[in-house]
Formats: sequence, C-alpha cells, structure tokens
Amino acid sequence: AVQGDLKATLTSVRDATESGKKVAADVSRLVERLSLPSGGPRFGIGQPSLDIEFGGRGTTPHFRSNVGVRFPVGKGSTFNLGVFDFAESNKLTAQYGTGLEDIGTFRYGLYASKLGLGLDLNAPSGVEVVLNAYNPNSLTVDARAFFKLNDDFSLWVGADSVFRQTTPSMGVRLRR
Repeated sequence: AVQGDLKATLTSVRDATESGKKVAADVSRLVERLSLPSGGPRFGIGQPSLDIEFGGRGTTPHFRSNVGVRFPVGKGSTFNLGVFDFAESNKLTAQYGTGLEDIGTFRYGLYASKLGLGLDLNAPSGVEVVLNAYNPNSLTVDARAFFKLNDDFSLWVGADSVFRQTTPSMGVRLRR
C-alpha cells in the first residue's frame, strides 16, 4: 500500500511540476518586472521574498500549492504572510519568526488558519528542514526537507500529519 501511495505521489508531483514550471516562469517574469524603491530598508523592513510551492501527496487530495511572502523585520526576525492550499481551501498563514542564533527561525501565529508553531532549521549543505505544528484541538505536525537545486528552486520531500495518518509528500518550491 505504501509503495502504491508513493507511486501515486510521484505521478502527482510529476504532473504538478509540469504545470508548475509554466506558472513559475510567469511569476518569475512578473517578479523581474517589479520595480522596488531604491535605498536601504525603511522602518526595519528588508527585501521581501516570495515562495510558491507545488506538491503532491500520497492521499486525496493529491495536489496542494502554497503561496507566501516573507518580510525580514529588524535583525534576525521575519513576518510571514501567505495562503496555505492556494486555490482550494485558501487558508491564511500569518506568523512572526524570530532568529535562533545559527540554528534557524522559530515561528508562531496562524498556520493554515489555525494557531500554530513552526521551526525552520538550517542544516549544512543547503538543506532546510521545516516543521509545522498547528490546530491545537486536533494537533497536526508536518515535516519537510528542502534541497536547494539553484538560487530559485528547491526540491522538497516530507510527511503530512506525522503522528496520525502520516502521508508522504514531495514537490518543488520557487523562492524569489
């Protein structure tokens, strides 16, 4: 059954990647056209980054996309604003993140429209591990490892609902 789920996930990711390539190219052209004001950051807000994720899961619904913007605030802090499951359930993500020395970032606020905590760990060799725990009434924990392919794209593998009905997932992320 796991092997069948993994094959279904890989097929979904392949399909999502193909459709995602076109969307990523369009978004890339749009981001390049944006003219940002010159000069240093104002009010302690740094240069924002845009994340677009496309992924496939081993169970229905197989496809999920997330869109988010990360704003650096002050020294070592961030504000993350986005849409979880974009174009399907459209759940809000709004989290404040604080730096943890050289380890990564601890986030808290709303994740998938539920109270949540997150941890972004910077592992060696360009690998990033992301953990999200949300929905306190029915605790859900998702884990992902991002492998940087180039300056813009990362491949990720992970698991949704880690301590309950664990579902394998994988996909791609565009970060600009």
